Amino acid sequence: PKDLTAEARIKLYKNGSFEVVLTKSSGDPEQDEKILKMIRAANFKIFQEKLNLRYKNLDYPVYFSQPFVITPATEKVKTEE
Repeated sequence: PKDLTAEARIKLYKNGSFEVVLTKSSGDPEQDEKILKMIRAANFKIFQEKLNLRYKNLDYPVYFSQPFVITPATEKVKTEE
């Protein structure tokens, strides 16, 4: 199977809230939704604290992109029935 690639852009606000947008689709809507769900469940607090320590005069919002490479399984996943 061919690897799928996707990219998401995250906009982090000073109060710790964030927005996420998929800027490059993997071509598989199910995988795209899993990526967005995973990012929305993330806690950016530690990342934000490190940014604030390193860059004292950081202007918010902060934008960053995260690439993803999805390698489909070569075998069917066995599930208990």
